[in-house]
Amino acid sequence: MLNTTEFAISLIKEELHNLKLINDLNRAGIDASIHLSDLSALILEITGFTEHKTSDEFYTWYTNCQNKLVENIDPKDAKEFRERAFDFIY
Repeated sequence: MLNTTEFAISLIKEELHNLKLINDLNRAGIDASIHLSDLSALILEITGFTEHKTSDEFYTWYTNCQNKLVENIDPKDAKEFRERAFDFIY
């Protein structure tokens, strides 16, 4: 059974993977934003950021960080997604 940290890393990894796909499709001219999985509320809650999840400034910072993390990631490298998720949480 996953502990809270492992669960958070797993969720972030999945969100980063989905974001990479969506960003790449958007760069190719395909509007795929409707398929964006938004796990941020759950991730923020289990990592202790419940008071920040309604702040637009915090959410903007959070999404900007995610976009930077996936910018140069290889979409086929599952290990790299896990490492980026780990880096994001720590």
